Amino acid sequence: MAYREDPNRKPPSDETLGEYLARWLETMQPPRTRPSTWRGYQQKLQYVIKSLRDRPLRSITTQDIQQLYGRLGKELGAQSIVHVHRVFRQALQAAEDWDLILKNPARKVTLPKVPRPDLRIPTAEEAQRFMRAADSHRLRALWLWLALNGTRMGEALGARWDDVDWDRRAVRIQQNLTGEGKQRALGPVKSRDGFRVIELSDFMVAALKTHQTNQQQEQQLVGEQWQESGLIFVTRKGTWLDPERPPGF
Repeated sequence: MAYREDPNRKPPSDETLGEYLARWLETMQPPRTRPSTWRGYQQKLQYVIKSLRDRPLRSITTQDIQQLYGRLGKELGAQSIVHVHRVFRQALQAAEDWDLILKNPARKVTLPKVPRPDLRIPTAEEAQRFMRAADSHRLRALWLWLALNGTRMGEALGARWDDVDWDRRAVRIQQNLTGEGKQRALGPVKSRDGFRVIELSDFMVAALKTHQTNQQQEQQLVGEQWQESGLIFVTRKGTWLDPERPPGF
């Protein structure tokens, strides 16, 4: 049944943008999307809802959206506005697909240009200082992993011991740890390209084996308090680390 035919729904002409976006967010809740993705949708759409929530859904125009992004430029950077737009456009596309509006007004919006970040490669001296600093850290292997393997933090924290092929000197990247605090969640990497096998250098293999031995010792120290997760990089009690607040030196 289309939304316009549902007797329990208000006709599209009477539905405000705020009401519609709240309903769209309900349809996108986990397990349809990752918990972290859904929270991102909520956060980004708050900028839209704050400004346009009382406007009828059917009356939203491309100009309205363009002016909204102009105002957001006073508090958000270009990249953040692009992220808001992607979610808003997706929500409005659903409204078009559900026959609630004739066309998606977000299609022809002009977005701000996002400047390319300068890629700064550390010098040999800086890399050596980093390696020396990492030597005394209990998660030395994590910092070496990030420096040498080119994975994201969430991918590193989601890696399992079972993903390591010691004979081939390789590791399979299959899952990702996302979120913050109680909102953390383990899930598969986002795209097909995210599933990959990374070769490990002899240096990295040695670091991982030392880390594994140290982790086994930590497990013995805490005894029954240890919470086994199978992950390579964990706290002193075996629990997940926080990808939004990684441990520093």
